[in-house]
This record gives sequence, structure tokens and C-alpha cells, in this order.
Amino acid sequence: MKAIKTALIAASVLGLAGAAHADEVWSSDEGNIVFLSELETGEAIIGAPVGNTMIRMIFPGLAGNYDNRSMHDGVWISSSSFGTEPCGISVQDPETGETSAYWGRAQMIFTSTGYPSDVVLTAGVCFGDPEEMLFGEALNQ
Repeated sequence: MKAIKTALIAASVLGLAGAAHADEVWSSDEGNIVFLSELETGEAIIGAPVGNTMIRMIFPGLAGNYDNRSMHDGVWISSSSFGTEPCGISVQDPETGETSAYWGRAQMIFTSTGYPSDVVLTAGVCFGDPEEMLFGEALNQ
């Protein structure tokens, strides 16, 4: 489980670009969490680079939502292992189309309903309940 926590909190800004609020960044004790892009199908993609692996967090229904944010369920996905066992099934990244057996449930909780807002991220492995937590302070205030 420490690997999941490390994956979520070891985020940093590496010149990643996307649409709309791609400039939205949250500072945590371990580095920055970055809003990467929004999909026309309603998903927001949040990024957290870990070593050579990009952890992508996908939150359906969050794209375009800047005034009524609350708790959003989603998943994280990685193209390779970073200390976790693969899940029994693979999931597909809706933006890239890539599939991976390295994924888990995630939640993004906003501390206020409007933009900008601080966040709390939680994550678990595969279908497991979220076990790791990360606090992020909005840098776009």
C-alpha cells in the first residue's frame, strides 16, 4: 500500500498540457498534483508522475465542473507496476485508449464547491477500498 501512497503523492509538474483548467495545480507534502485534461465525454484527467511511470486519475463527470465540486469517484491507472500486483482485469484509459491491469479505485474530494479549491485524494488497489490519502492545497488562488 505504501507504493500507492507514493504514487499519488510523488506528483510533480513536468510541463504537462491539457484543456480548460489544465493550469490547475495542487501542492502536497510530496509534490504537485496536476489537472491534465478534460474529455468531451465528461472525464477529468488528473496526473501524478512517479519515477518513469505516469499515474493517471480519471474522474467521470468532473470535466467542466468549476462551481459545484464535491466528492468524485474515479480510478487511477498506470501503464506499469510500481510495487502493486496486477488486478485480475484490465481497465482502459478513456483518453489514450491504452489498457492496464495496474489500477484502482480513487476519490477526489474538494473542500469547497467552487474553483479554486483544496482537495483530498484517496486511493486503493483494484476493487479495494481506498486506503491512502493525500491533501492538496490549490495553487491557483
